[in-house]
Amino acid sequence: MRALTILLSFVFIVTACNKSPQSKHIENEESHDIEVAAENLSTIDFEVHGMTCTGCEKAITSSIDKLEGIQSVTASHIDSNTVVSFDKLKTDPEKIKEAIQSAGYVVAAYVEVSTEE
Repeated sequence: MRALTILLSFVFIVTACNKSPQSKHIENEESHDIEVAAENLSTIDFEVHGMTCTGCEKAITSSIDKLEGIQSVTASHIDSNTVVSFDKLKTDPEKIKEAIQSAGYVVAAYVEVSTEE
């Protein structure tokens, strides 16, 4: 019985959320149908540490989605980043950073992504 418990524990640990990259690159993306005037739209790329799986990506997108004015969120545990487009009249990068941190992750840095062509 003890050997079975150890074996099942080992299998669970091996198959649980791990840090090894997967061959499939799946990003967790949420998009919302909110209208944002072009001059009020801002896109920020957050460098996020601590994401190890798609579950982590979902936790971050869910936390950010609770904020007002979010247009889209794309989180990638492989690239260690989260890109957020939002209405800068309704929220700001610091509030988004706090949402990521409240989900249990570390924001190392963030930079505004240029939307000009």
